[in-house]
Amino acid sequence: MGKLLTRMTGWIAPRFWTKRLVARSARAEARGDHRKAVKGFMTAAERGDPEARVRLATLLRLGRGVRRNLADSAHWCRLAAEAGHLRAQYELSLMLALGSGKGSHDDAETRWYQAAAQADQAAADRHFRLMYPNGLRLERNLPEAVRWATVAATSGHPKAQALLASFYLDGRGVDRDLGQAGRWFGAAAGQDEPAGHLGLGLMARQSGDFATAAEHFRFAAEAGNARASCELGDLHRTGHGVPRDCASALGWFRQSAEAGYAQGQYRLGLAYLEGEGVDRSPDTAETWLRRAALQDDIAAMMALGRLHADTQGGVADTREAETWFRKAAGRGSTSAMMALGRIMASGGPGRPKEPEEAALWFRRAAEAGHAGGQLILARLLLAGRGIPADPAKAVLWLTRASGQDNANAQYELGLHLEQNGGEAPEGMDAVDWFRRAAELGHPEAQARLRLLDGLPDAG
Repeated sequence: MGKLLTRMTGWIAPRFWTKRLVARSARAEARGDHRKAVKGFMTAAERGDPEARVRLATLLRLGRGVRRNLADSAHWCRLAAEAGHLRAQYELSLMLALGSGKGSHDDAETRWYQAAAQADQAAADRHFRLMYPNGLRLERNLPEAVRWATVAATSGHPKAQALLASFYLDGRGVDRDLGQAGRWFGAAAGQDEPAGHLGLGLMARQSGDFATAAEHFRFAAEAGNARASCELGDLHRTGHGVPRDCASALGWFRQSAEAGYAQGQYRLGLAYLEGEGVDRSPDTAETWLRRAALQDDIAAMMALGRLHADTQGGVADTREAETWFRKAAGRGSTSAMMALGRIMASGGPGRPKEPEEAALWFRRAAEAGHAGGQLILARLLLAGRGIPADPAKAVLWLTRASGQDNANAQYELGLHLEQNGGEAPEGMDAVDWFRRAAELGHPEAQARLRLLDGLPDAG
């Protein structure tokens, strides 16, 4: 009996003290002493406590009390998830769905490693493994994210149910399945999970049932879901499913914006810019648009660039406009590339025209598929402005823009072929392109066709 009691004491005592340590660390975290919390959670995590592991993972993910490292966070979260911890399974799924992303915090460490490796590869490798045993980056893994979301959702975790539903709705990591999406959003909403109601609202809006969408968005918004507030504000702005009310829209946009949601900040900024539901204020608009743009919202970057490019807007600053257009262009916005091309082509006060730089930006937009960029690049190639003249390449770009139903490109391609002869790559002659442009309502093309047909001009 004595030996049994000794063995039980030896098993219970460490668990008891580990739980005490986790509780003390949680209190330290609650009062903002994150360093002490990390230290305590780390000790308990190394002893195998699942709650300590998921709490440590959260601090590592947020960079509180410790250098932010998503790979380490995922490591501890995975250990807790494998032990059956539901929140860990959900958070692991979320991290795997996002990955580290571009321009993440580990760029400086990566540059250090690359520099050190040039001097001594072996030493750099040893140091790197010592400092970052789980690596620096967390690679995105959607199938694995779906697997862990399914595990947690099946066990009843409401946030995991909503996350799994979003995978099915968007077809991320799994075939798109609206039935499964509705099922899991419904399960989450049945537990009063705001994200579940948000998802049901999004599905209802997609199907055209705006009244039902508004009901779900309102439930989620009143529960504090920032995206739902923004979506509800948009319904009030347009009058879909609810009475059109710009003041109500503004209130929901503000609630979303103040919660830090980038699209809410963008919408609130636009409301101030356009004077919808509030007195117009370009300065206030600039503040909210900037907050959204700093969260990498491309639409906000574009709006901020246009606001600063408007010489009549009261906050004009060409350099600032160029800065935001460049940021948006760097994230793939063809509209930003076009805006930069126009700035370089037109110049301005204290700024000379830069035709070569303008041609470069128009080419980038064209290569990214922007029909307007393709048309302008073709014009530059025909005129030899900022780029060597090349009529053959101009025809190719005009043809690409025309294939996107750009009526101006179709008309100009027709003119070029009429004046210079030949056919476009598709085998269509000048009259064919005039006809296509005319069908799109291009007045000059319509007049040209009447002239070619021998009919009197409408004018």
